[in-house]
Amino acid sequence: MRTPPGNYAELRRRLARAAAILERLESRRRTSGDPHLGSNIERLAIQRELDDLATEIRAEPGPLARFLTPAVGVRRQRPSKG
Repeated sequence: MRTPPGNYAELRRRLARAAAILERLESRRRTSGDPHLGSNIERLAIQRELDDLATEIRAEPGPLARFLTPAVGVRRQRPSKG
């Protein structure tokens, strides 16, 4: 679920829930001895939060605006061979 821009209470709750999931995964990894246990879940949880954060910053950059570069829709060309 996406958090509406500026809804920091919801953002804190969602991050706390994601952190709890990651802590449980880490505990199960220690118990099982499998360092990769739940790695897909971990990757998805982190990626979702990063995607949401990027969306929120783009919508309302606030003081971060001076650090942002315009979105680039053009792919970089590969150097020609020869």
